[in-house]
Amino acid sequence: MSRSIWRNMVQLNSLIHDKQVVLASSSPRRIEILKRLFRNLSVIPSTFPENLDKAQSNSPAEYVIRNAFEKGKDVCRKMSSHEDHLVISADTVVVYQNRILEKPSSKEHAKQMLLELSGRTHSVMTGVALFKPVTDWAAW
Repeated sequence: MSRSIWRNMVQLNSLIHDKQVVLASSSPRRIEILKRLFRNLSVIPSTFPENLDKAQSNSPAEYVIRNAFEKGKDVCRKMSSHEDHLVISADTVVVYQNRILEKPSSKEHAKQMLLELSGRTHSVMTGVALFKPVTDWAAW
């Protein structure tokens, strides 16, 4: 994790140190990182299908932010309103030649992706969304 991201997360932690933080992800890496930062962390994995139309986004950055937003909304809908809760959701993609590459669907697909990216410049983008659950998420 870069120093600037770590510094921002530490600052966020100081603002919400007494709140219950809910991670809308089952990612072992995200859980590991956030457990270091937040003493009141719980996990409610999102069931959002991550099937947004990439053509509807103006850029890969917009796409990951939209996915993160939808994942967070999904988890908030599962919760009742809690004044002291904060939901954190995220999405990460690899971008190669302006093409969004998502999580591989199999070991063979992963191998294919790694071979395609090997020795080539690519970007990894993560979108993060923060939510305070409200009484009626049905309106969203």
